[in-house]
Amino acid sequence: MMIKDFIREDLILNPLVANSSDEALKIISDLLYSKKYVKDSFYTALIEREKHFPTGLLIDGINVAIPHTDCVHVINPCIGVGVLQKPINFKNMGNPTEDVAVDIIFVLALNEPHGQIELLRQLMTLFQDRELLESIKSAKNSTETYNVITSFESVI
Repeated sequence: MMIKDFIREDLILNPLVANSSDEALKIISDLLYSKKYVKDSFYTALIEREKHFPTGLLIDGINVAIPHTDCVHVINPCIGVGVLQKPINFKNMGNPTEDVAVDIIFVLALNEPHGQIELLRQLMTLFQDRELLESIKSAKNSTETYNVITSFESVI
């Protein structure tokens, strides 16, 4: 399982305009639901999990969040991506009392629990590439974002 197997251009929102993490997750969840990737319970499950297990990551000035939830809320596996027009706060994965101003959201909707670990490993490799994160953040639209992410995939 590779990131490129779950990324679809029509599931990328660039720009994503939201004023809070809840609003951003609602917009992405609604998109995934409208395309029949997730069940109507997905958004609520994401929010609940985020309260207990925050997903904001401080990554060298371009911060990301990787919200996800249990596979029972997923119909077809995918990754929804939101490139925020302006950063919004998520709680820090490593320190839940601290806010992280997130620039890019990768919402994981996976229907096999064991696949999540491998996909997270690949995403962490992607996050270590500062130039790639800058390219995602500066992409002008969803097509450009998709091309940047999938070009990274061809390298690893």
